[in-house]
Amino acid sequence: DLSKKLALKLFLASTEIPSEFQKLYPEVIAKIAAKTARKRRITETRLANLNQDFQKIDALIAPSQSLKYFFVRNGLPENQIFHVPYGTQPGTKIRRSERPLDGIVFGFVGKLTFDKGLDILIEALSQVRSQTDRNVSLIVYAGNDKSGFGQQMTRKINALPWISQRQFNGRDTRSIDEAHRQIHFQIAPSRWTDNLPNAVLEGIERQTPIIAPKYGSFLEMVDEGVNGWLYPENTVGELKQLLDRIVRNPDRFARLPFDDSKTRLPQAEAEDIRQIYQQLLPSS
Repeated sequence: DLSKKLALKLFLASTEIPSEFQKLYPEVIAKIAAKTARKRRITETRLANLNQDFQKIDALIAPSQSLKYFFVRNGLPENQIFHVPYGTQPGTKIRRSERPLDGIVFGFVGKLTFDKGLDILIEALSQVRSQTDRNVSLIVYAGNDKSGFGQQMTRKINALPWISQRQFNGRDTRSIDEAHRQIHFQIAPSRWTDNLPNAVLEGIERQTPIIAPKYGSFLEMVDEGVNGWLYPENTVGELKQLLDRIVRNPDRFARLPFDDSKTRLPQAEAEDIRQIYQQLLPSS
């Protein structure tokens, strides 16, 4: 719904309004708050109507157990929700020797939006850098975002010499391979419970250690000490503690066995869906 999307963009932009502006124009802030509250009520109404809407379909495919859990918690029938994890195209297993030889390079793959939590990562890494002599840098693989938050992130990236912003072709496995050759670790500091993000699966496929908060679908994707590491809460302090340990001993954290990749082929996903169709077909 376009009006709801615009309301969300307005809300995200309002989070970046300077406090001085808020003091000078309280009536504008009050109107933004009222619109946000109204859209929240609309969302609550939509949630209340989900059960009725759900009766119109035969099945819902949930790529993560986390998403399935939230649908069930909202009262949808569990027997009509099918967990079918995404399939990903195979990527190159990138060895440590193929990655940068100097320094420690962290990578962020995602959008410059509030939910993806890039600001948490930048603040945590800034604190880490202030307490170490090691060459620590960050590559942000993202396009530009026109929201107030996105513009703030772009300004911050441009202002900090140890951060660079790049892009790769997400439909080209070789382009993704090359992006992962530029980093040692991939960080996914999402504020919300991402639904099995492909960017993380692509990192695991390339044996890039994943760093993510300990909730949502990340629990299904990251095995600590096997293909990455989880930190308890998505706060600057918790992330900084883990990054501190990595920076002090990067080799220990980079040498992970990856003996359970957590990835599978798109053909396996398609076969699961085919079986669901077969199960739902009326018996002749």
